Amino acid sequence: MVDDIFGSMLFRPNYSHHMKKFPSPESLKGKILISTKPPESPESQSQKIQEEEVELLEDKDDGSRVNDEVKII
Repeated sequence: MVDDIFGSMLFRPNYSHHMKKFPSPESLKGKILISTKPPESPESQSQKIQEEEVELLEDKDDGSRVNDEVKII
């Protein structure tokens, strides 16, 4: 289906292994690139969520602190 729609505009490397060097921008002019990456494993997803939660808590903690100094006039 993708070939039918995009035809020769679709960029396809000549080799099936991972590319070590990306083609030049000039050679890719007028081409359509479709990038895919494998889905993350459930373990890595849960680790990522935990890291994001920690970052959110750290940001909230930094932003909600009140200055402890009291000025007496």
